[in-house]
Amino acid sequence: ADKAEAQQKAAEKERTERATAERCTQARAGLKVLEDGMRVRSMTTGGVMDDAERATEIERMRRAVAESCK
Repeated sequence: ADKAEAQQKAAEKERTERATAERCTQARAGLKVLEDGMRVRSMTTGGVMDDAERATEIERMRRAVAESCK
């Protein structure tokens, strides 16, 4: 029972680490797109992001990178 529980915990830890690594990769990619100045569609207006939206989104993505890429 202890061995099965240890294996289950190890598998769960591996899944969590993989998910965190994927979030890190996605956050870095998103941040790069925003910082490179590419035109990005706004999720709120459906049009192209304006400078204020871009700045807000860059800050959000920087926080996501900081949290996910430890």
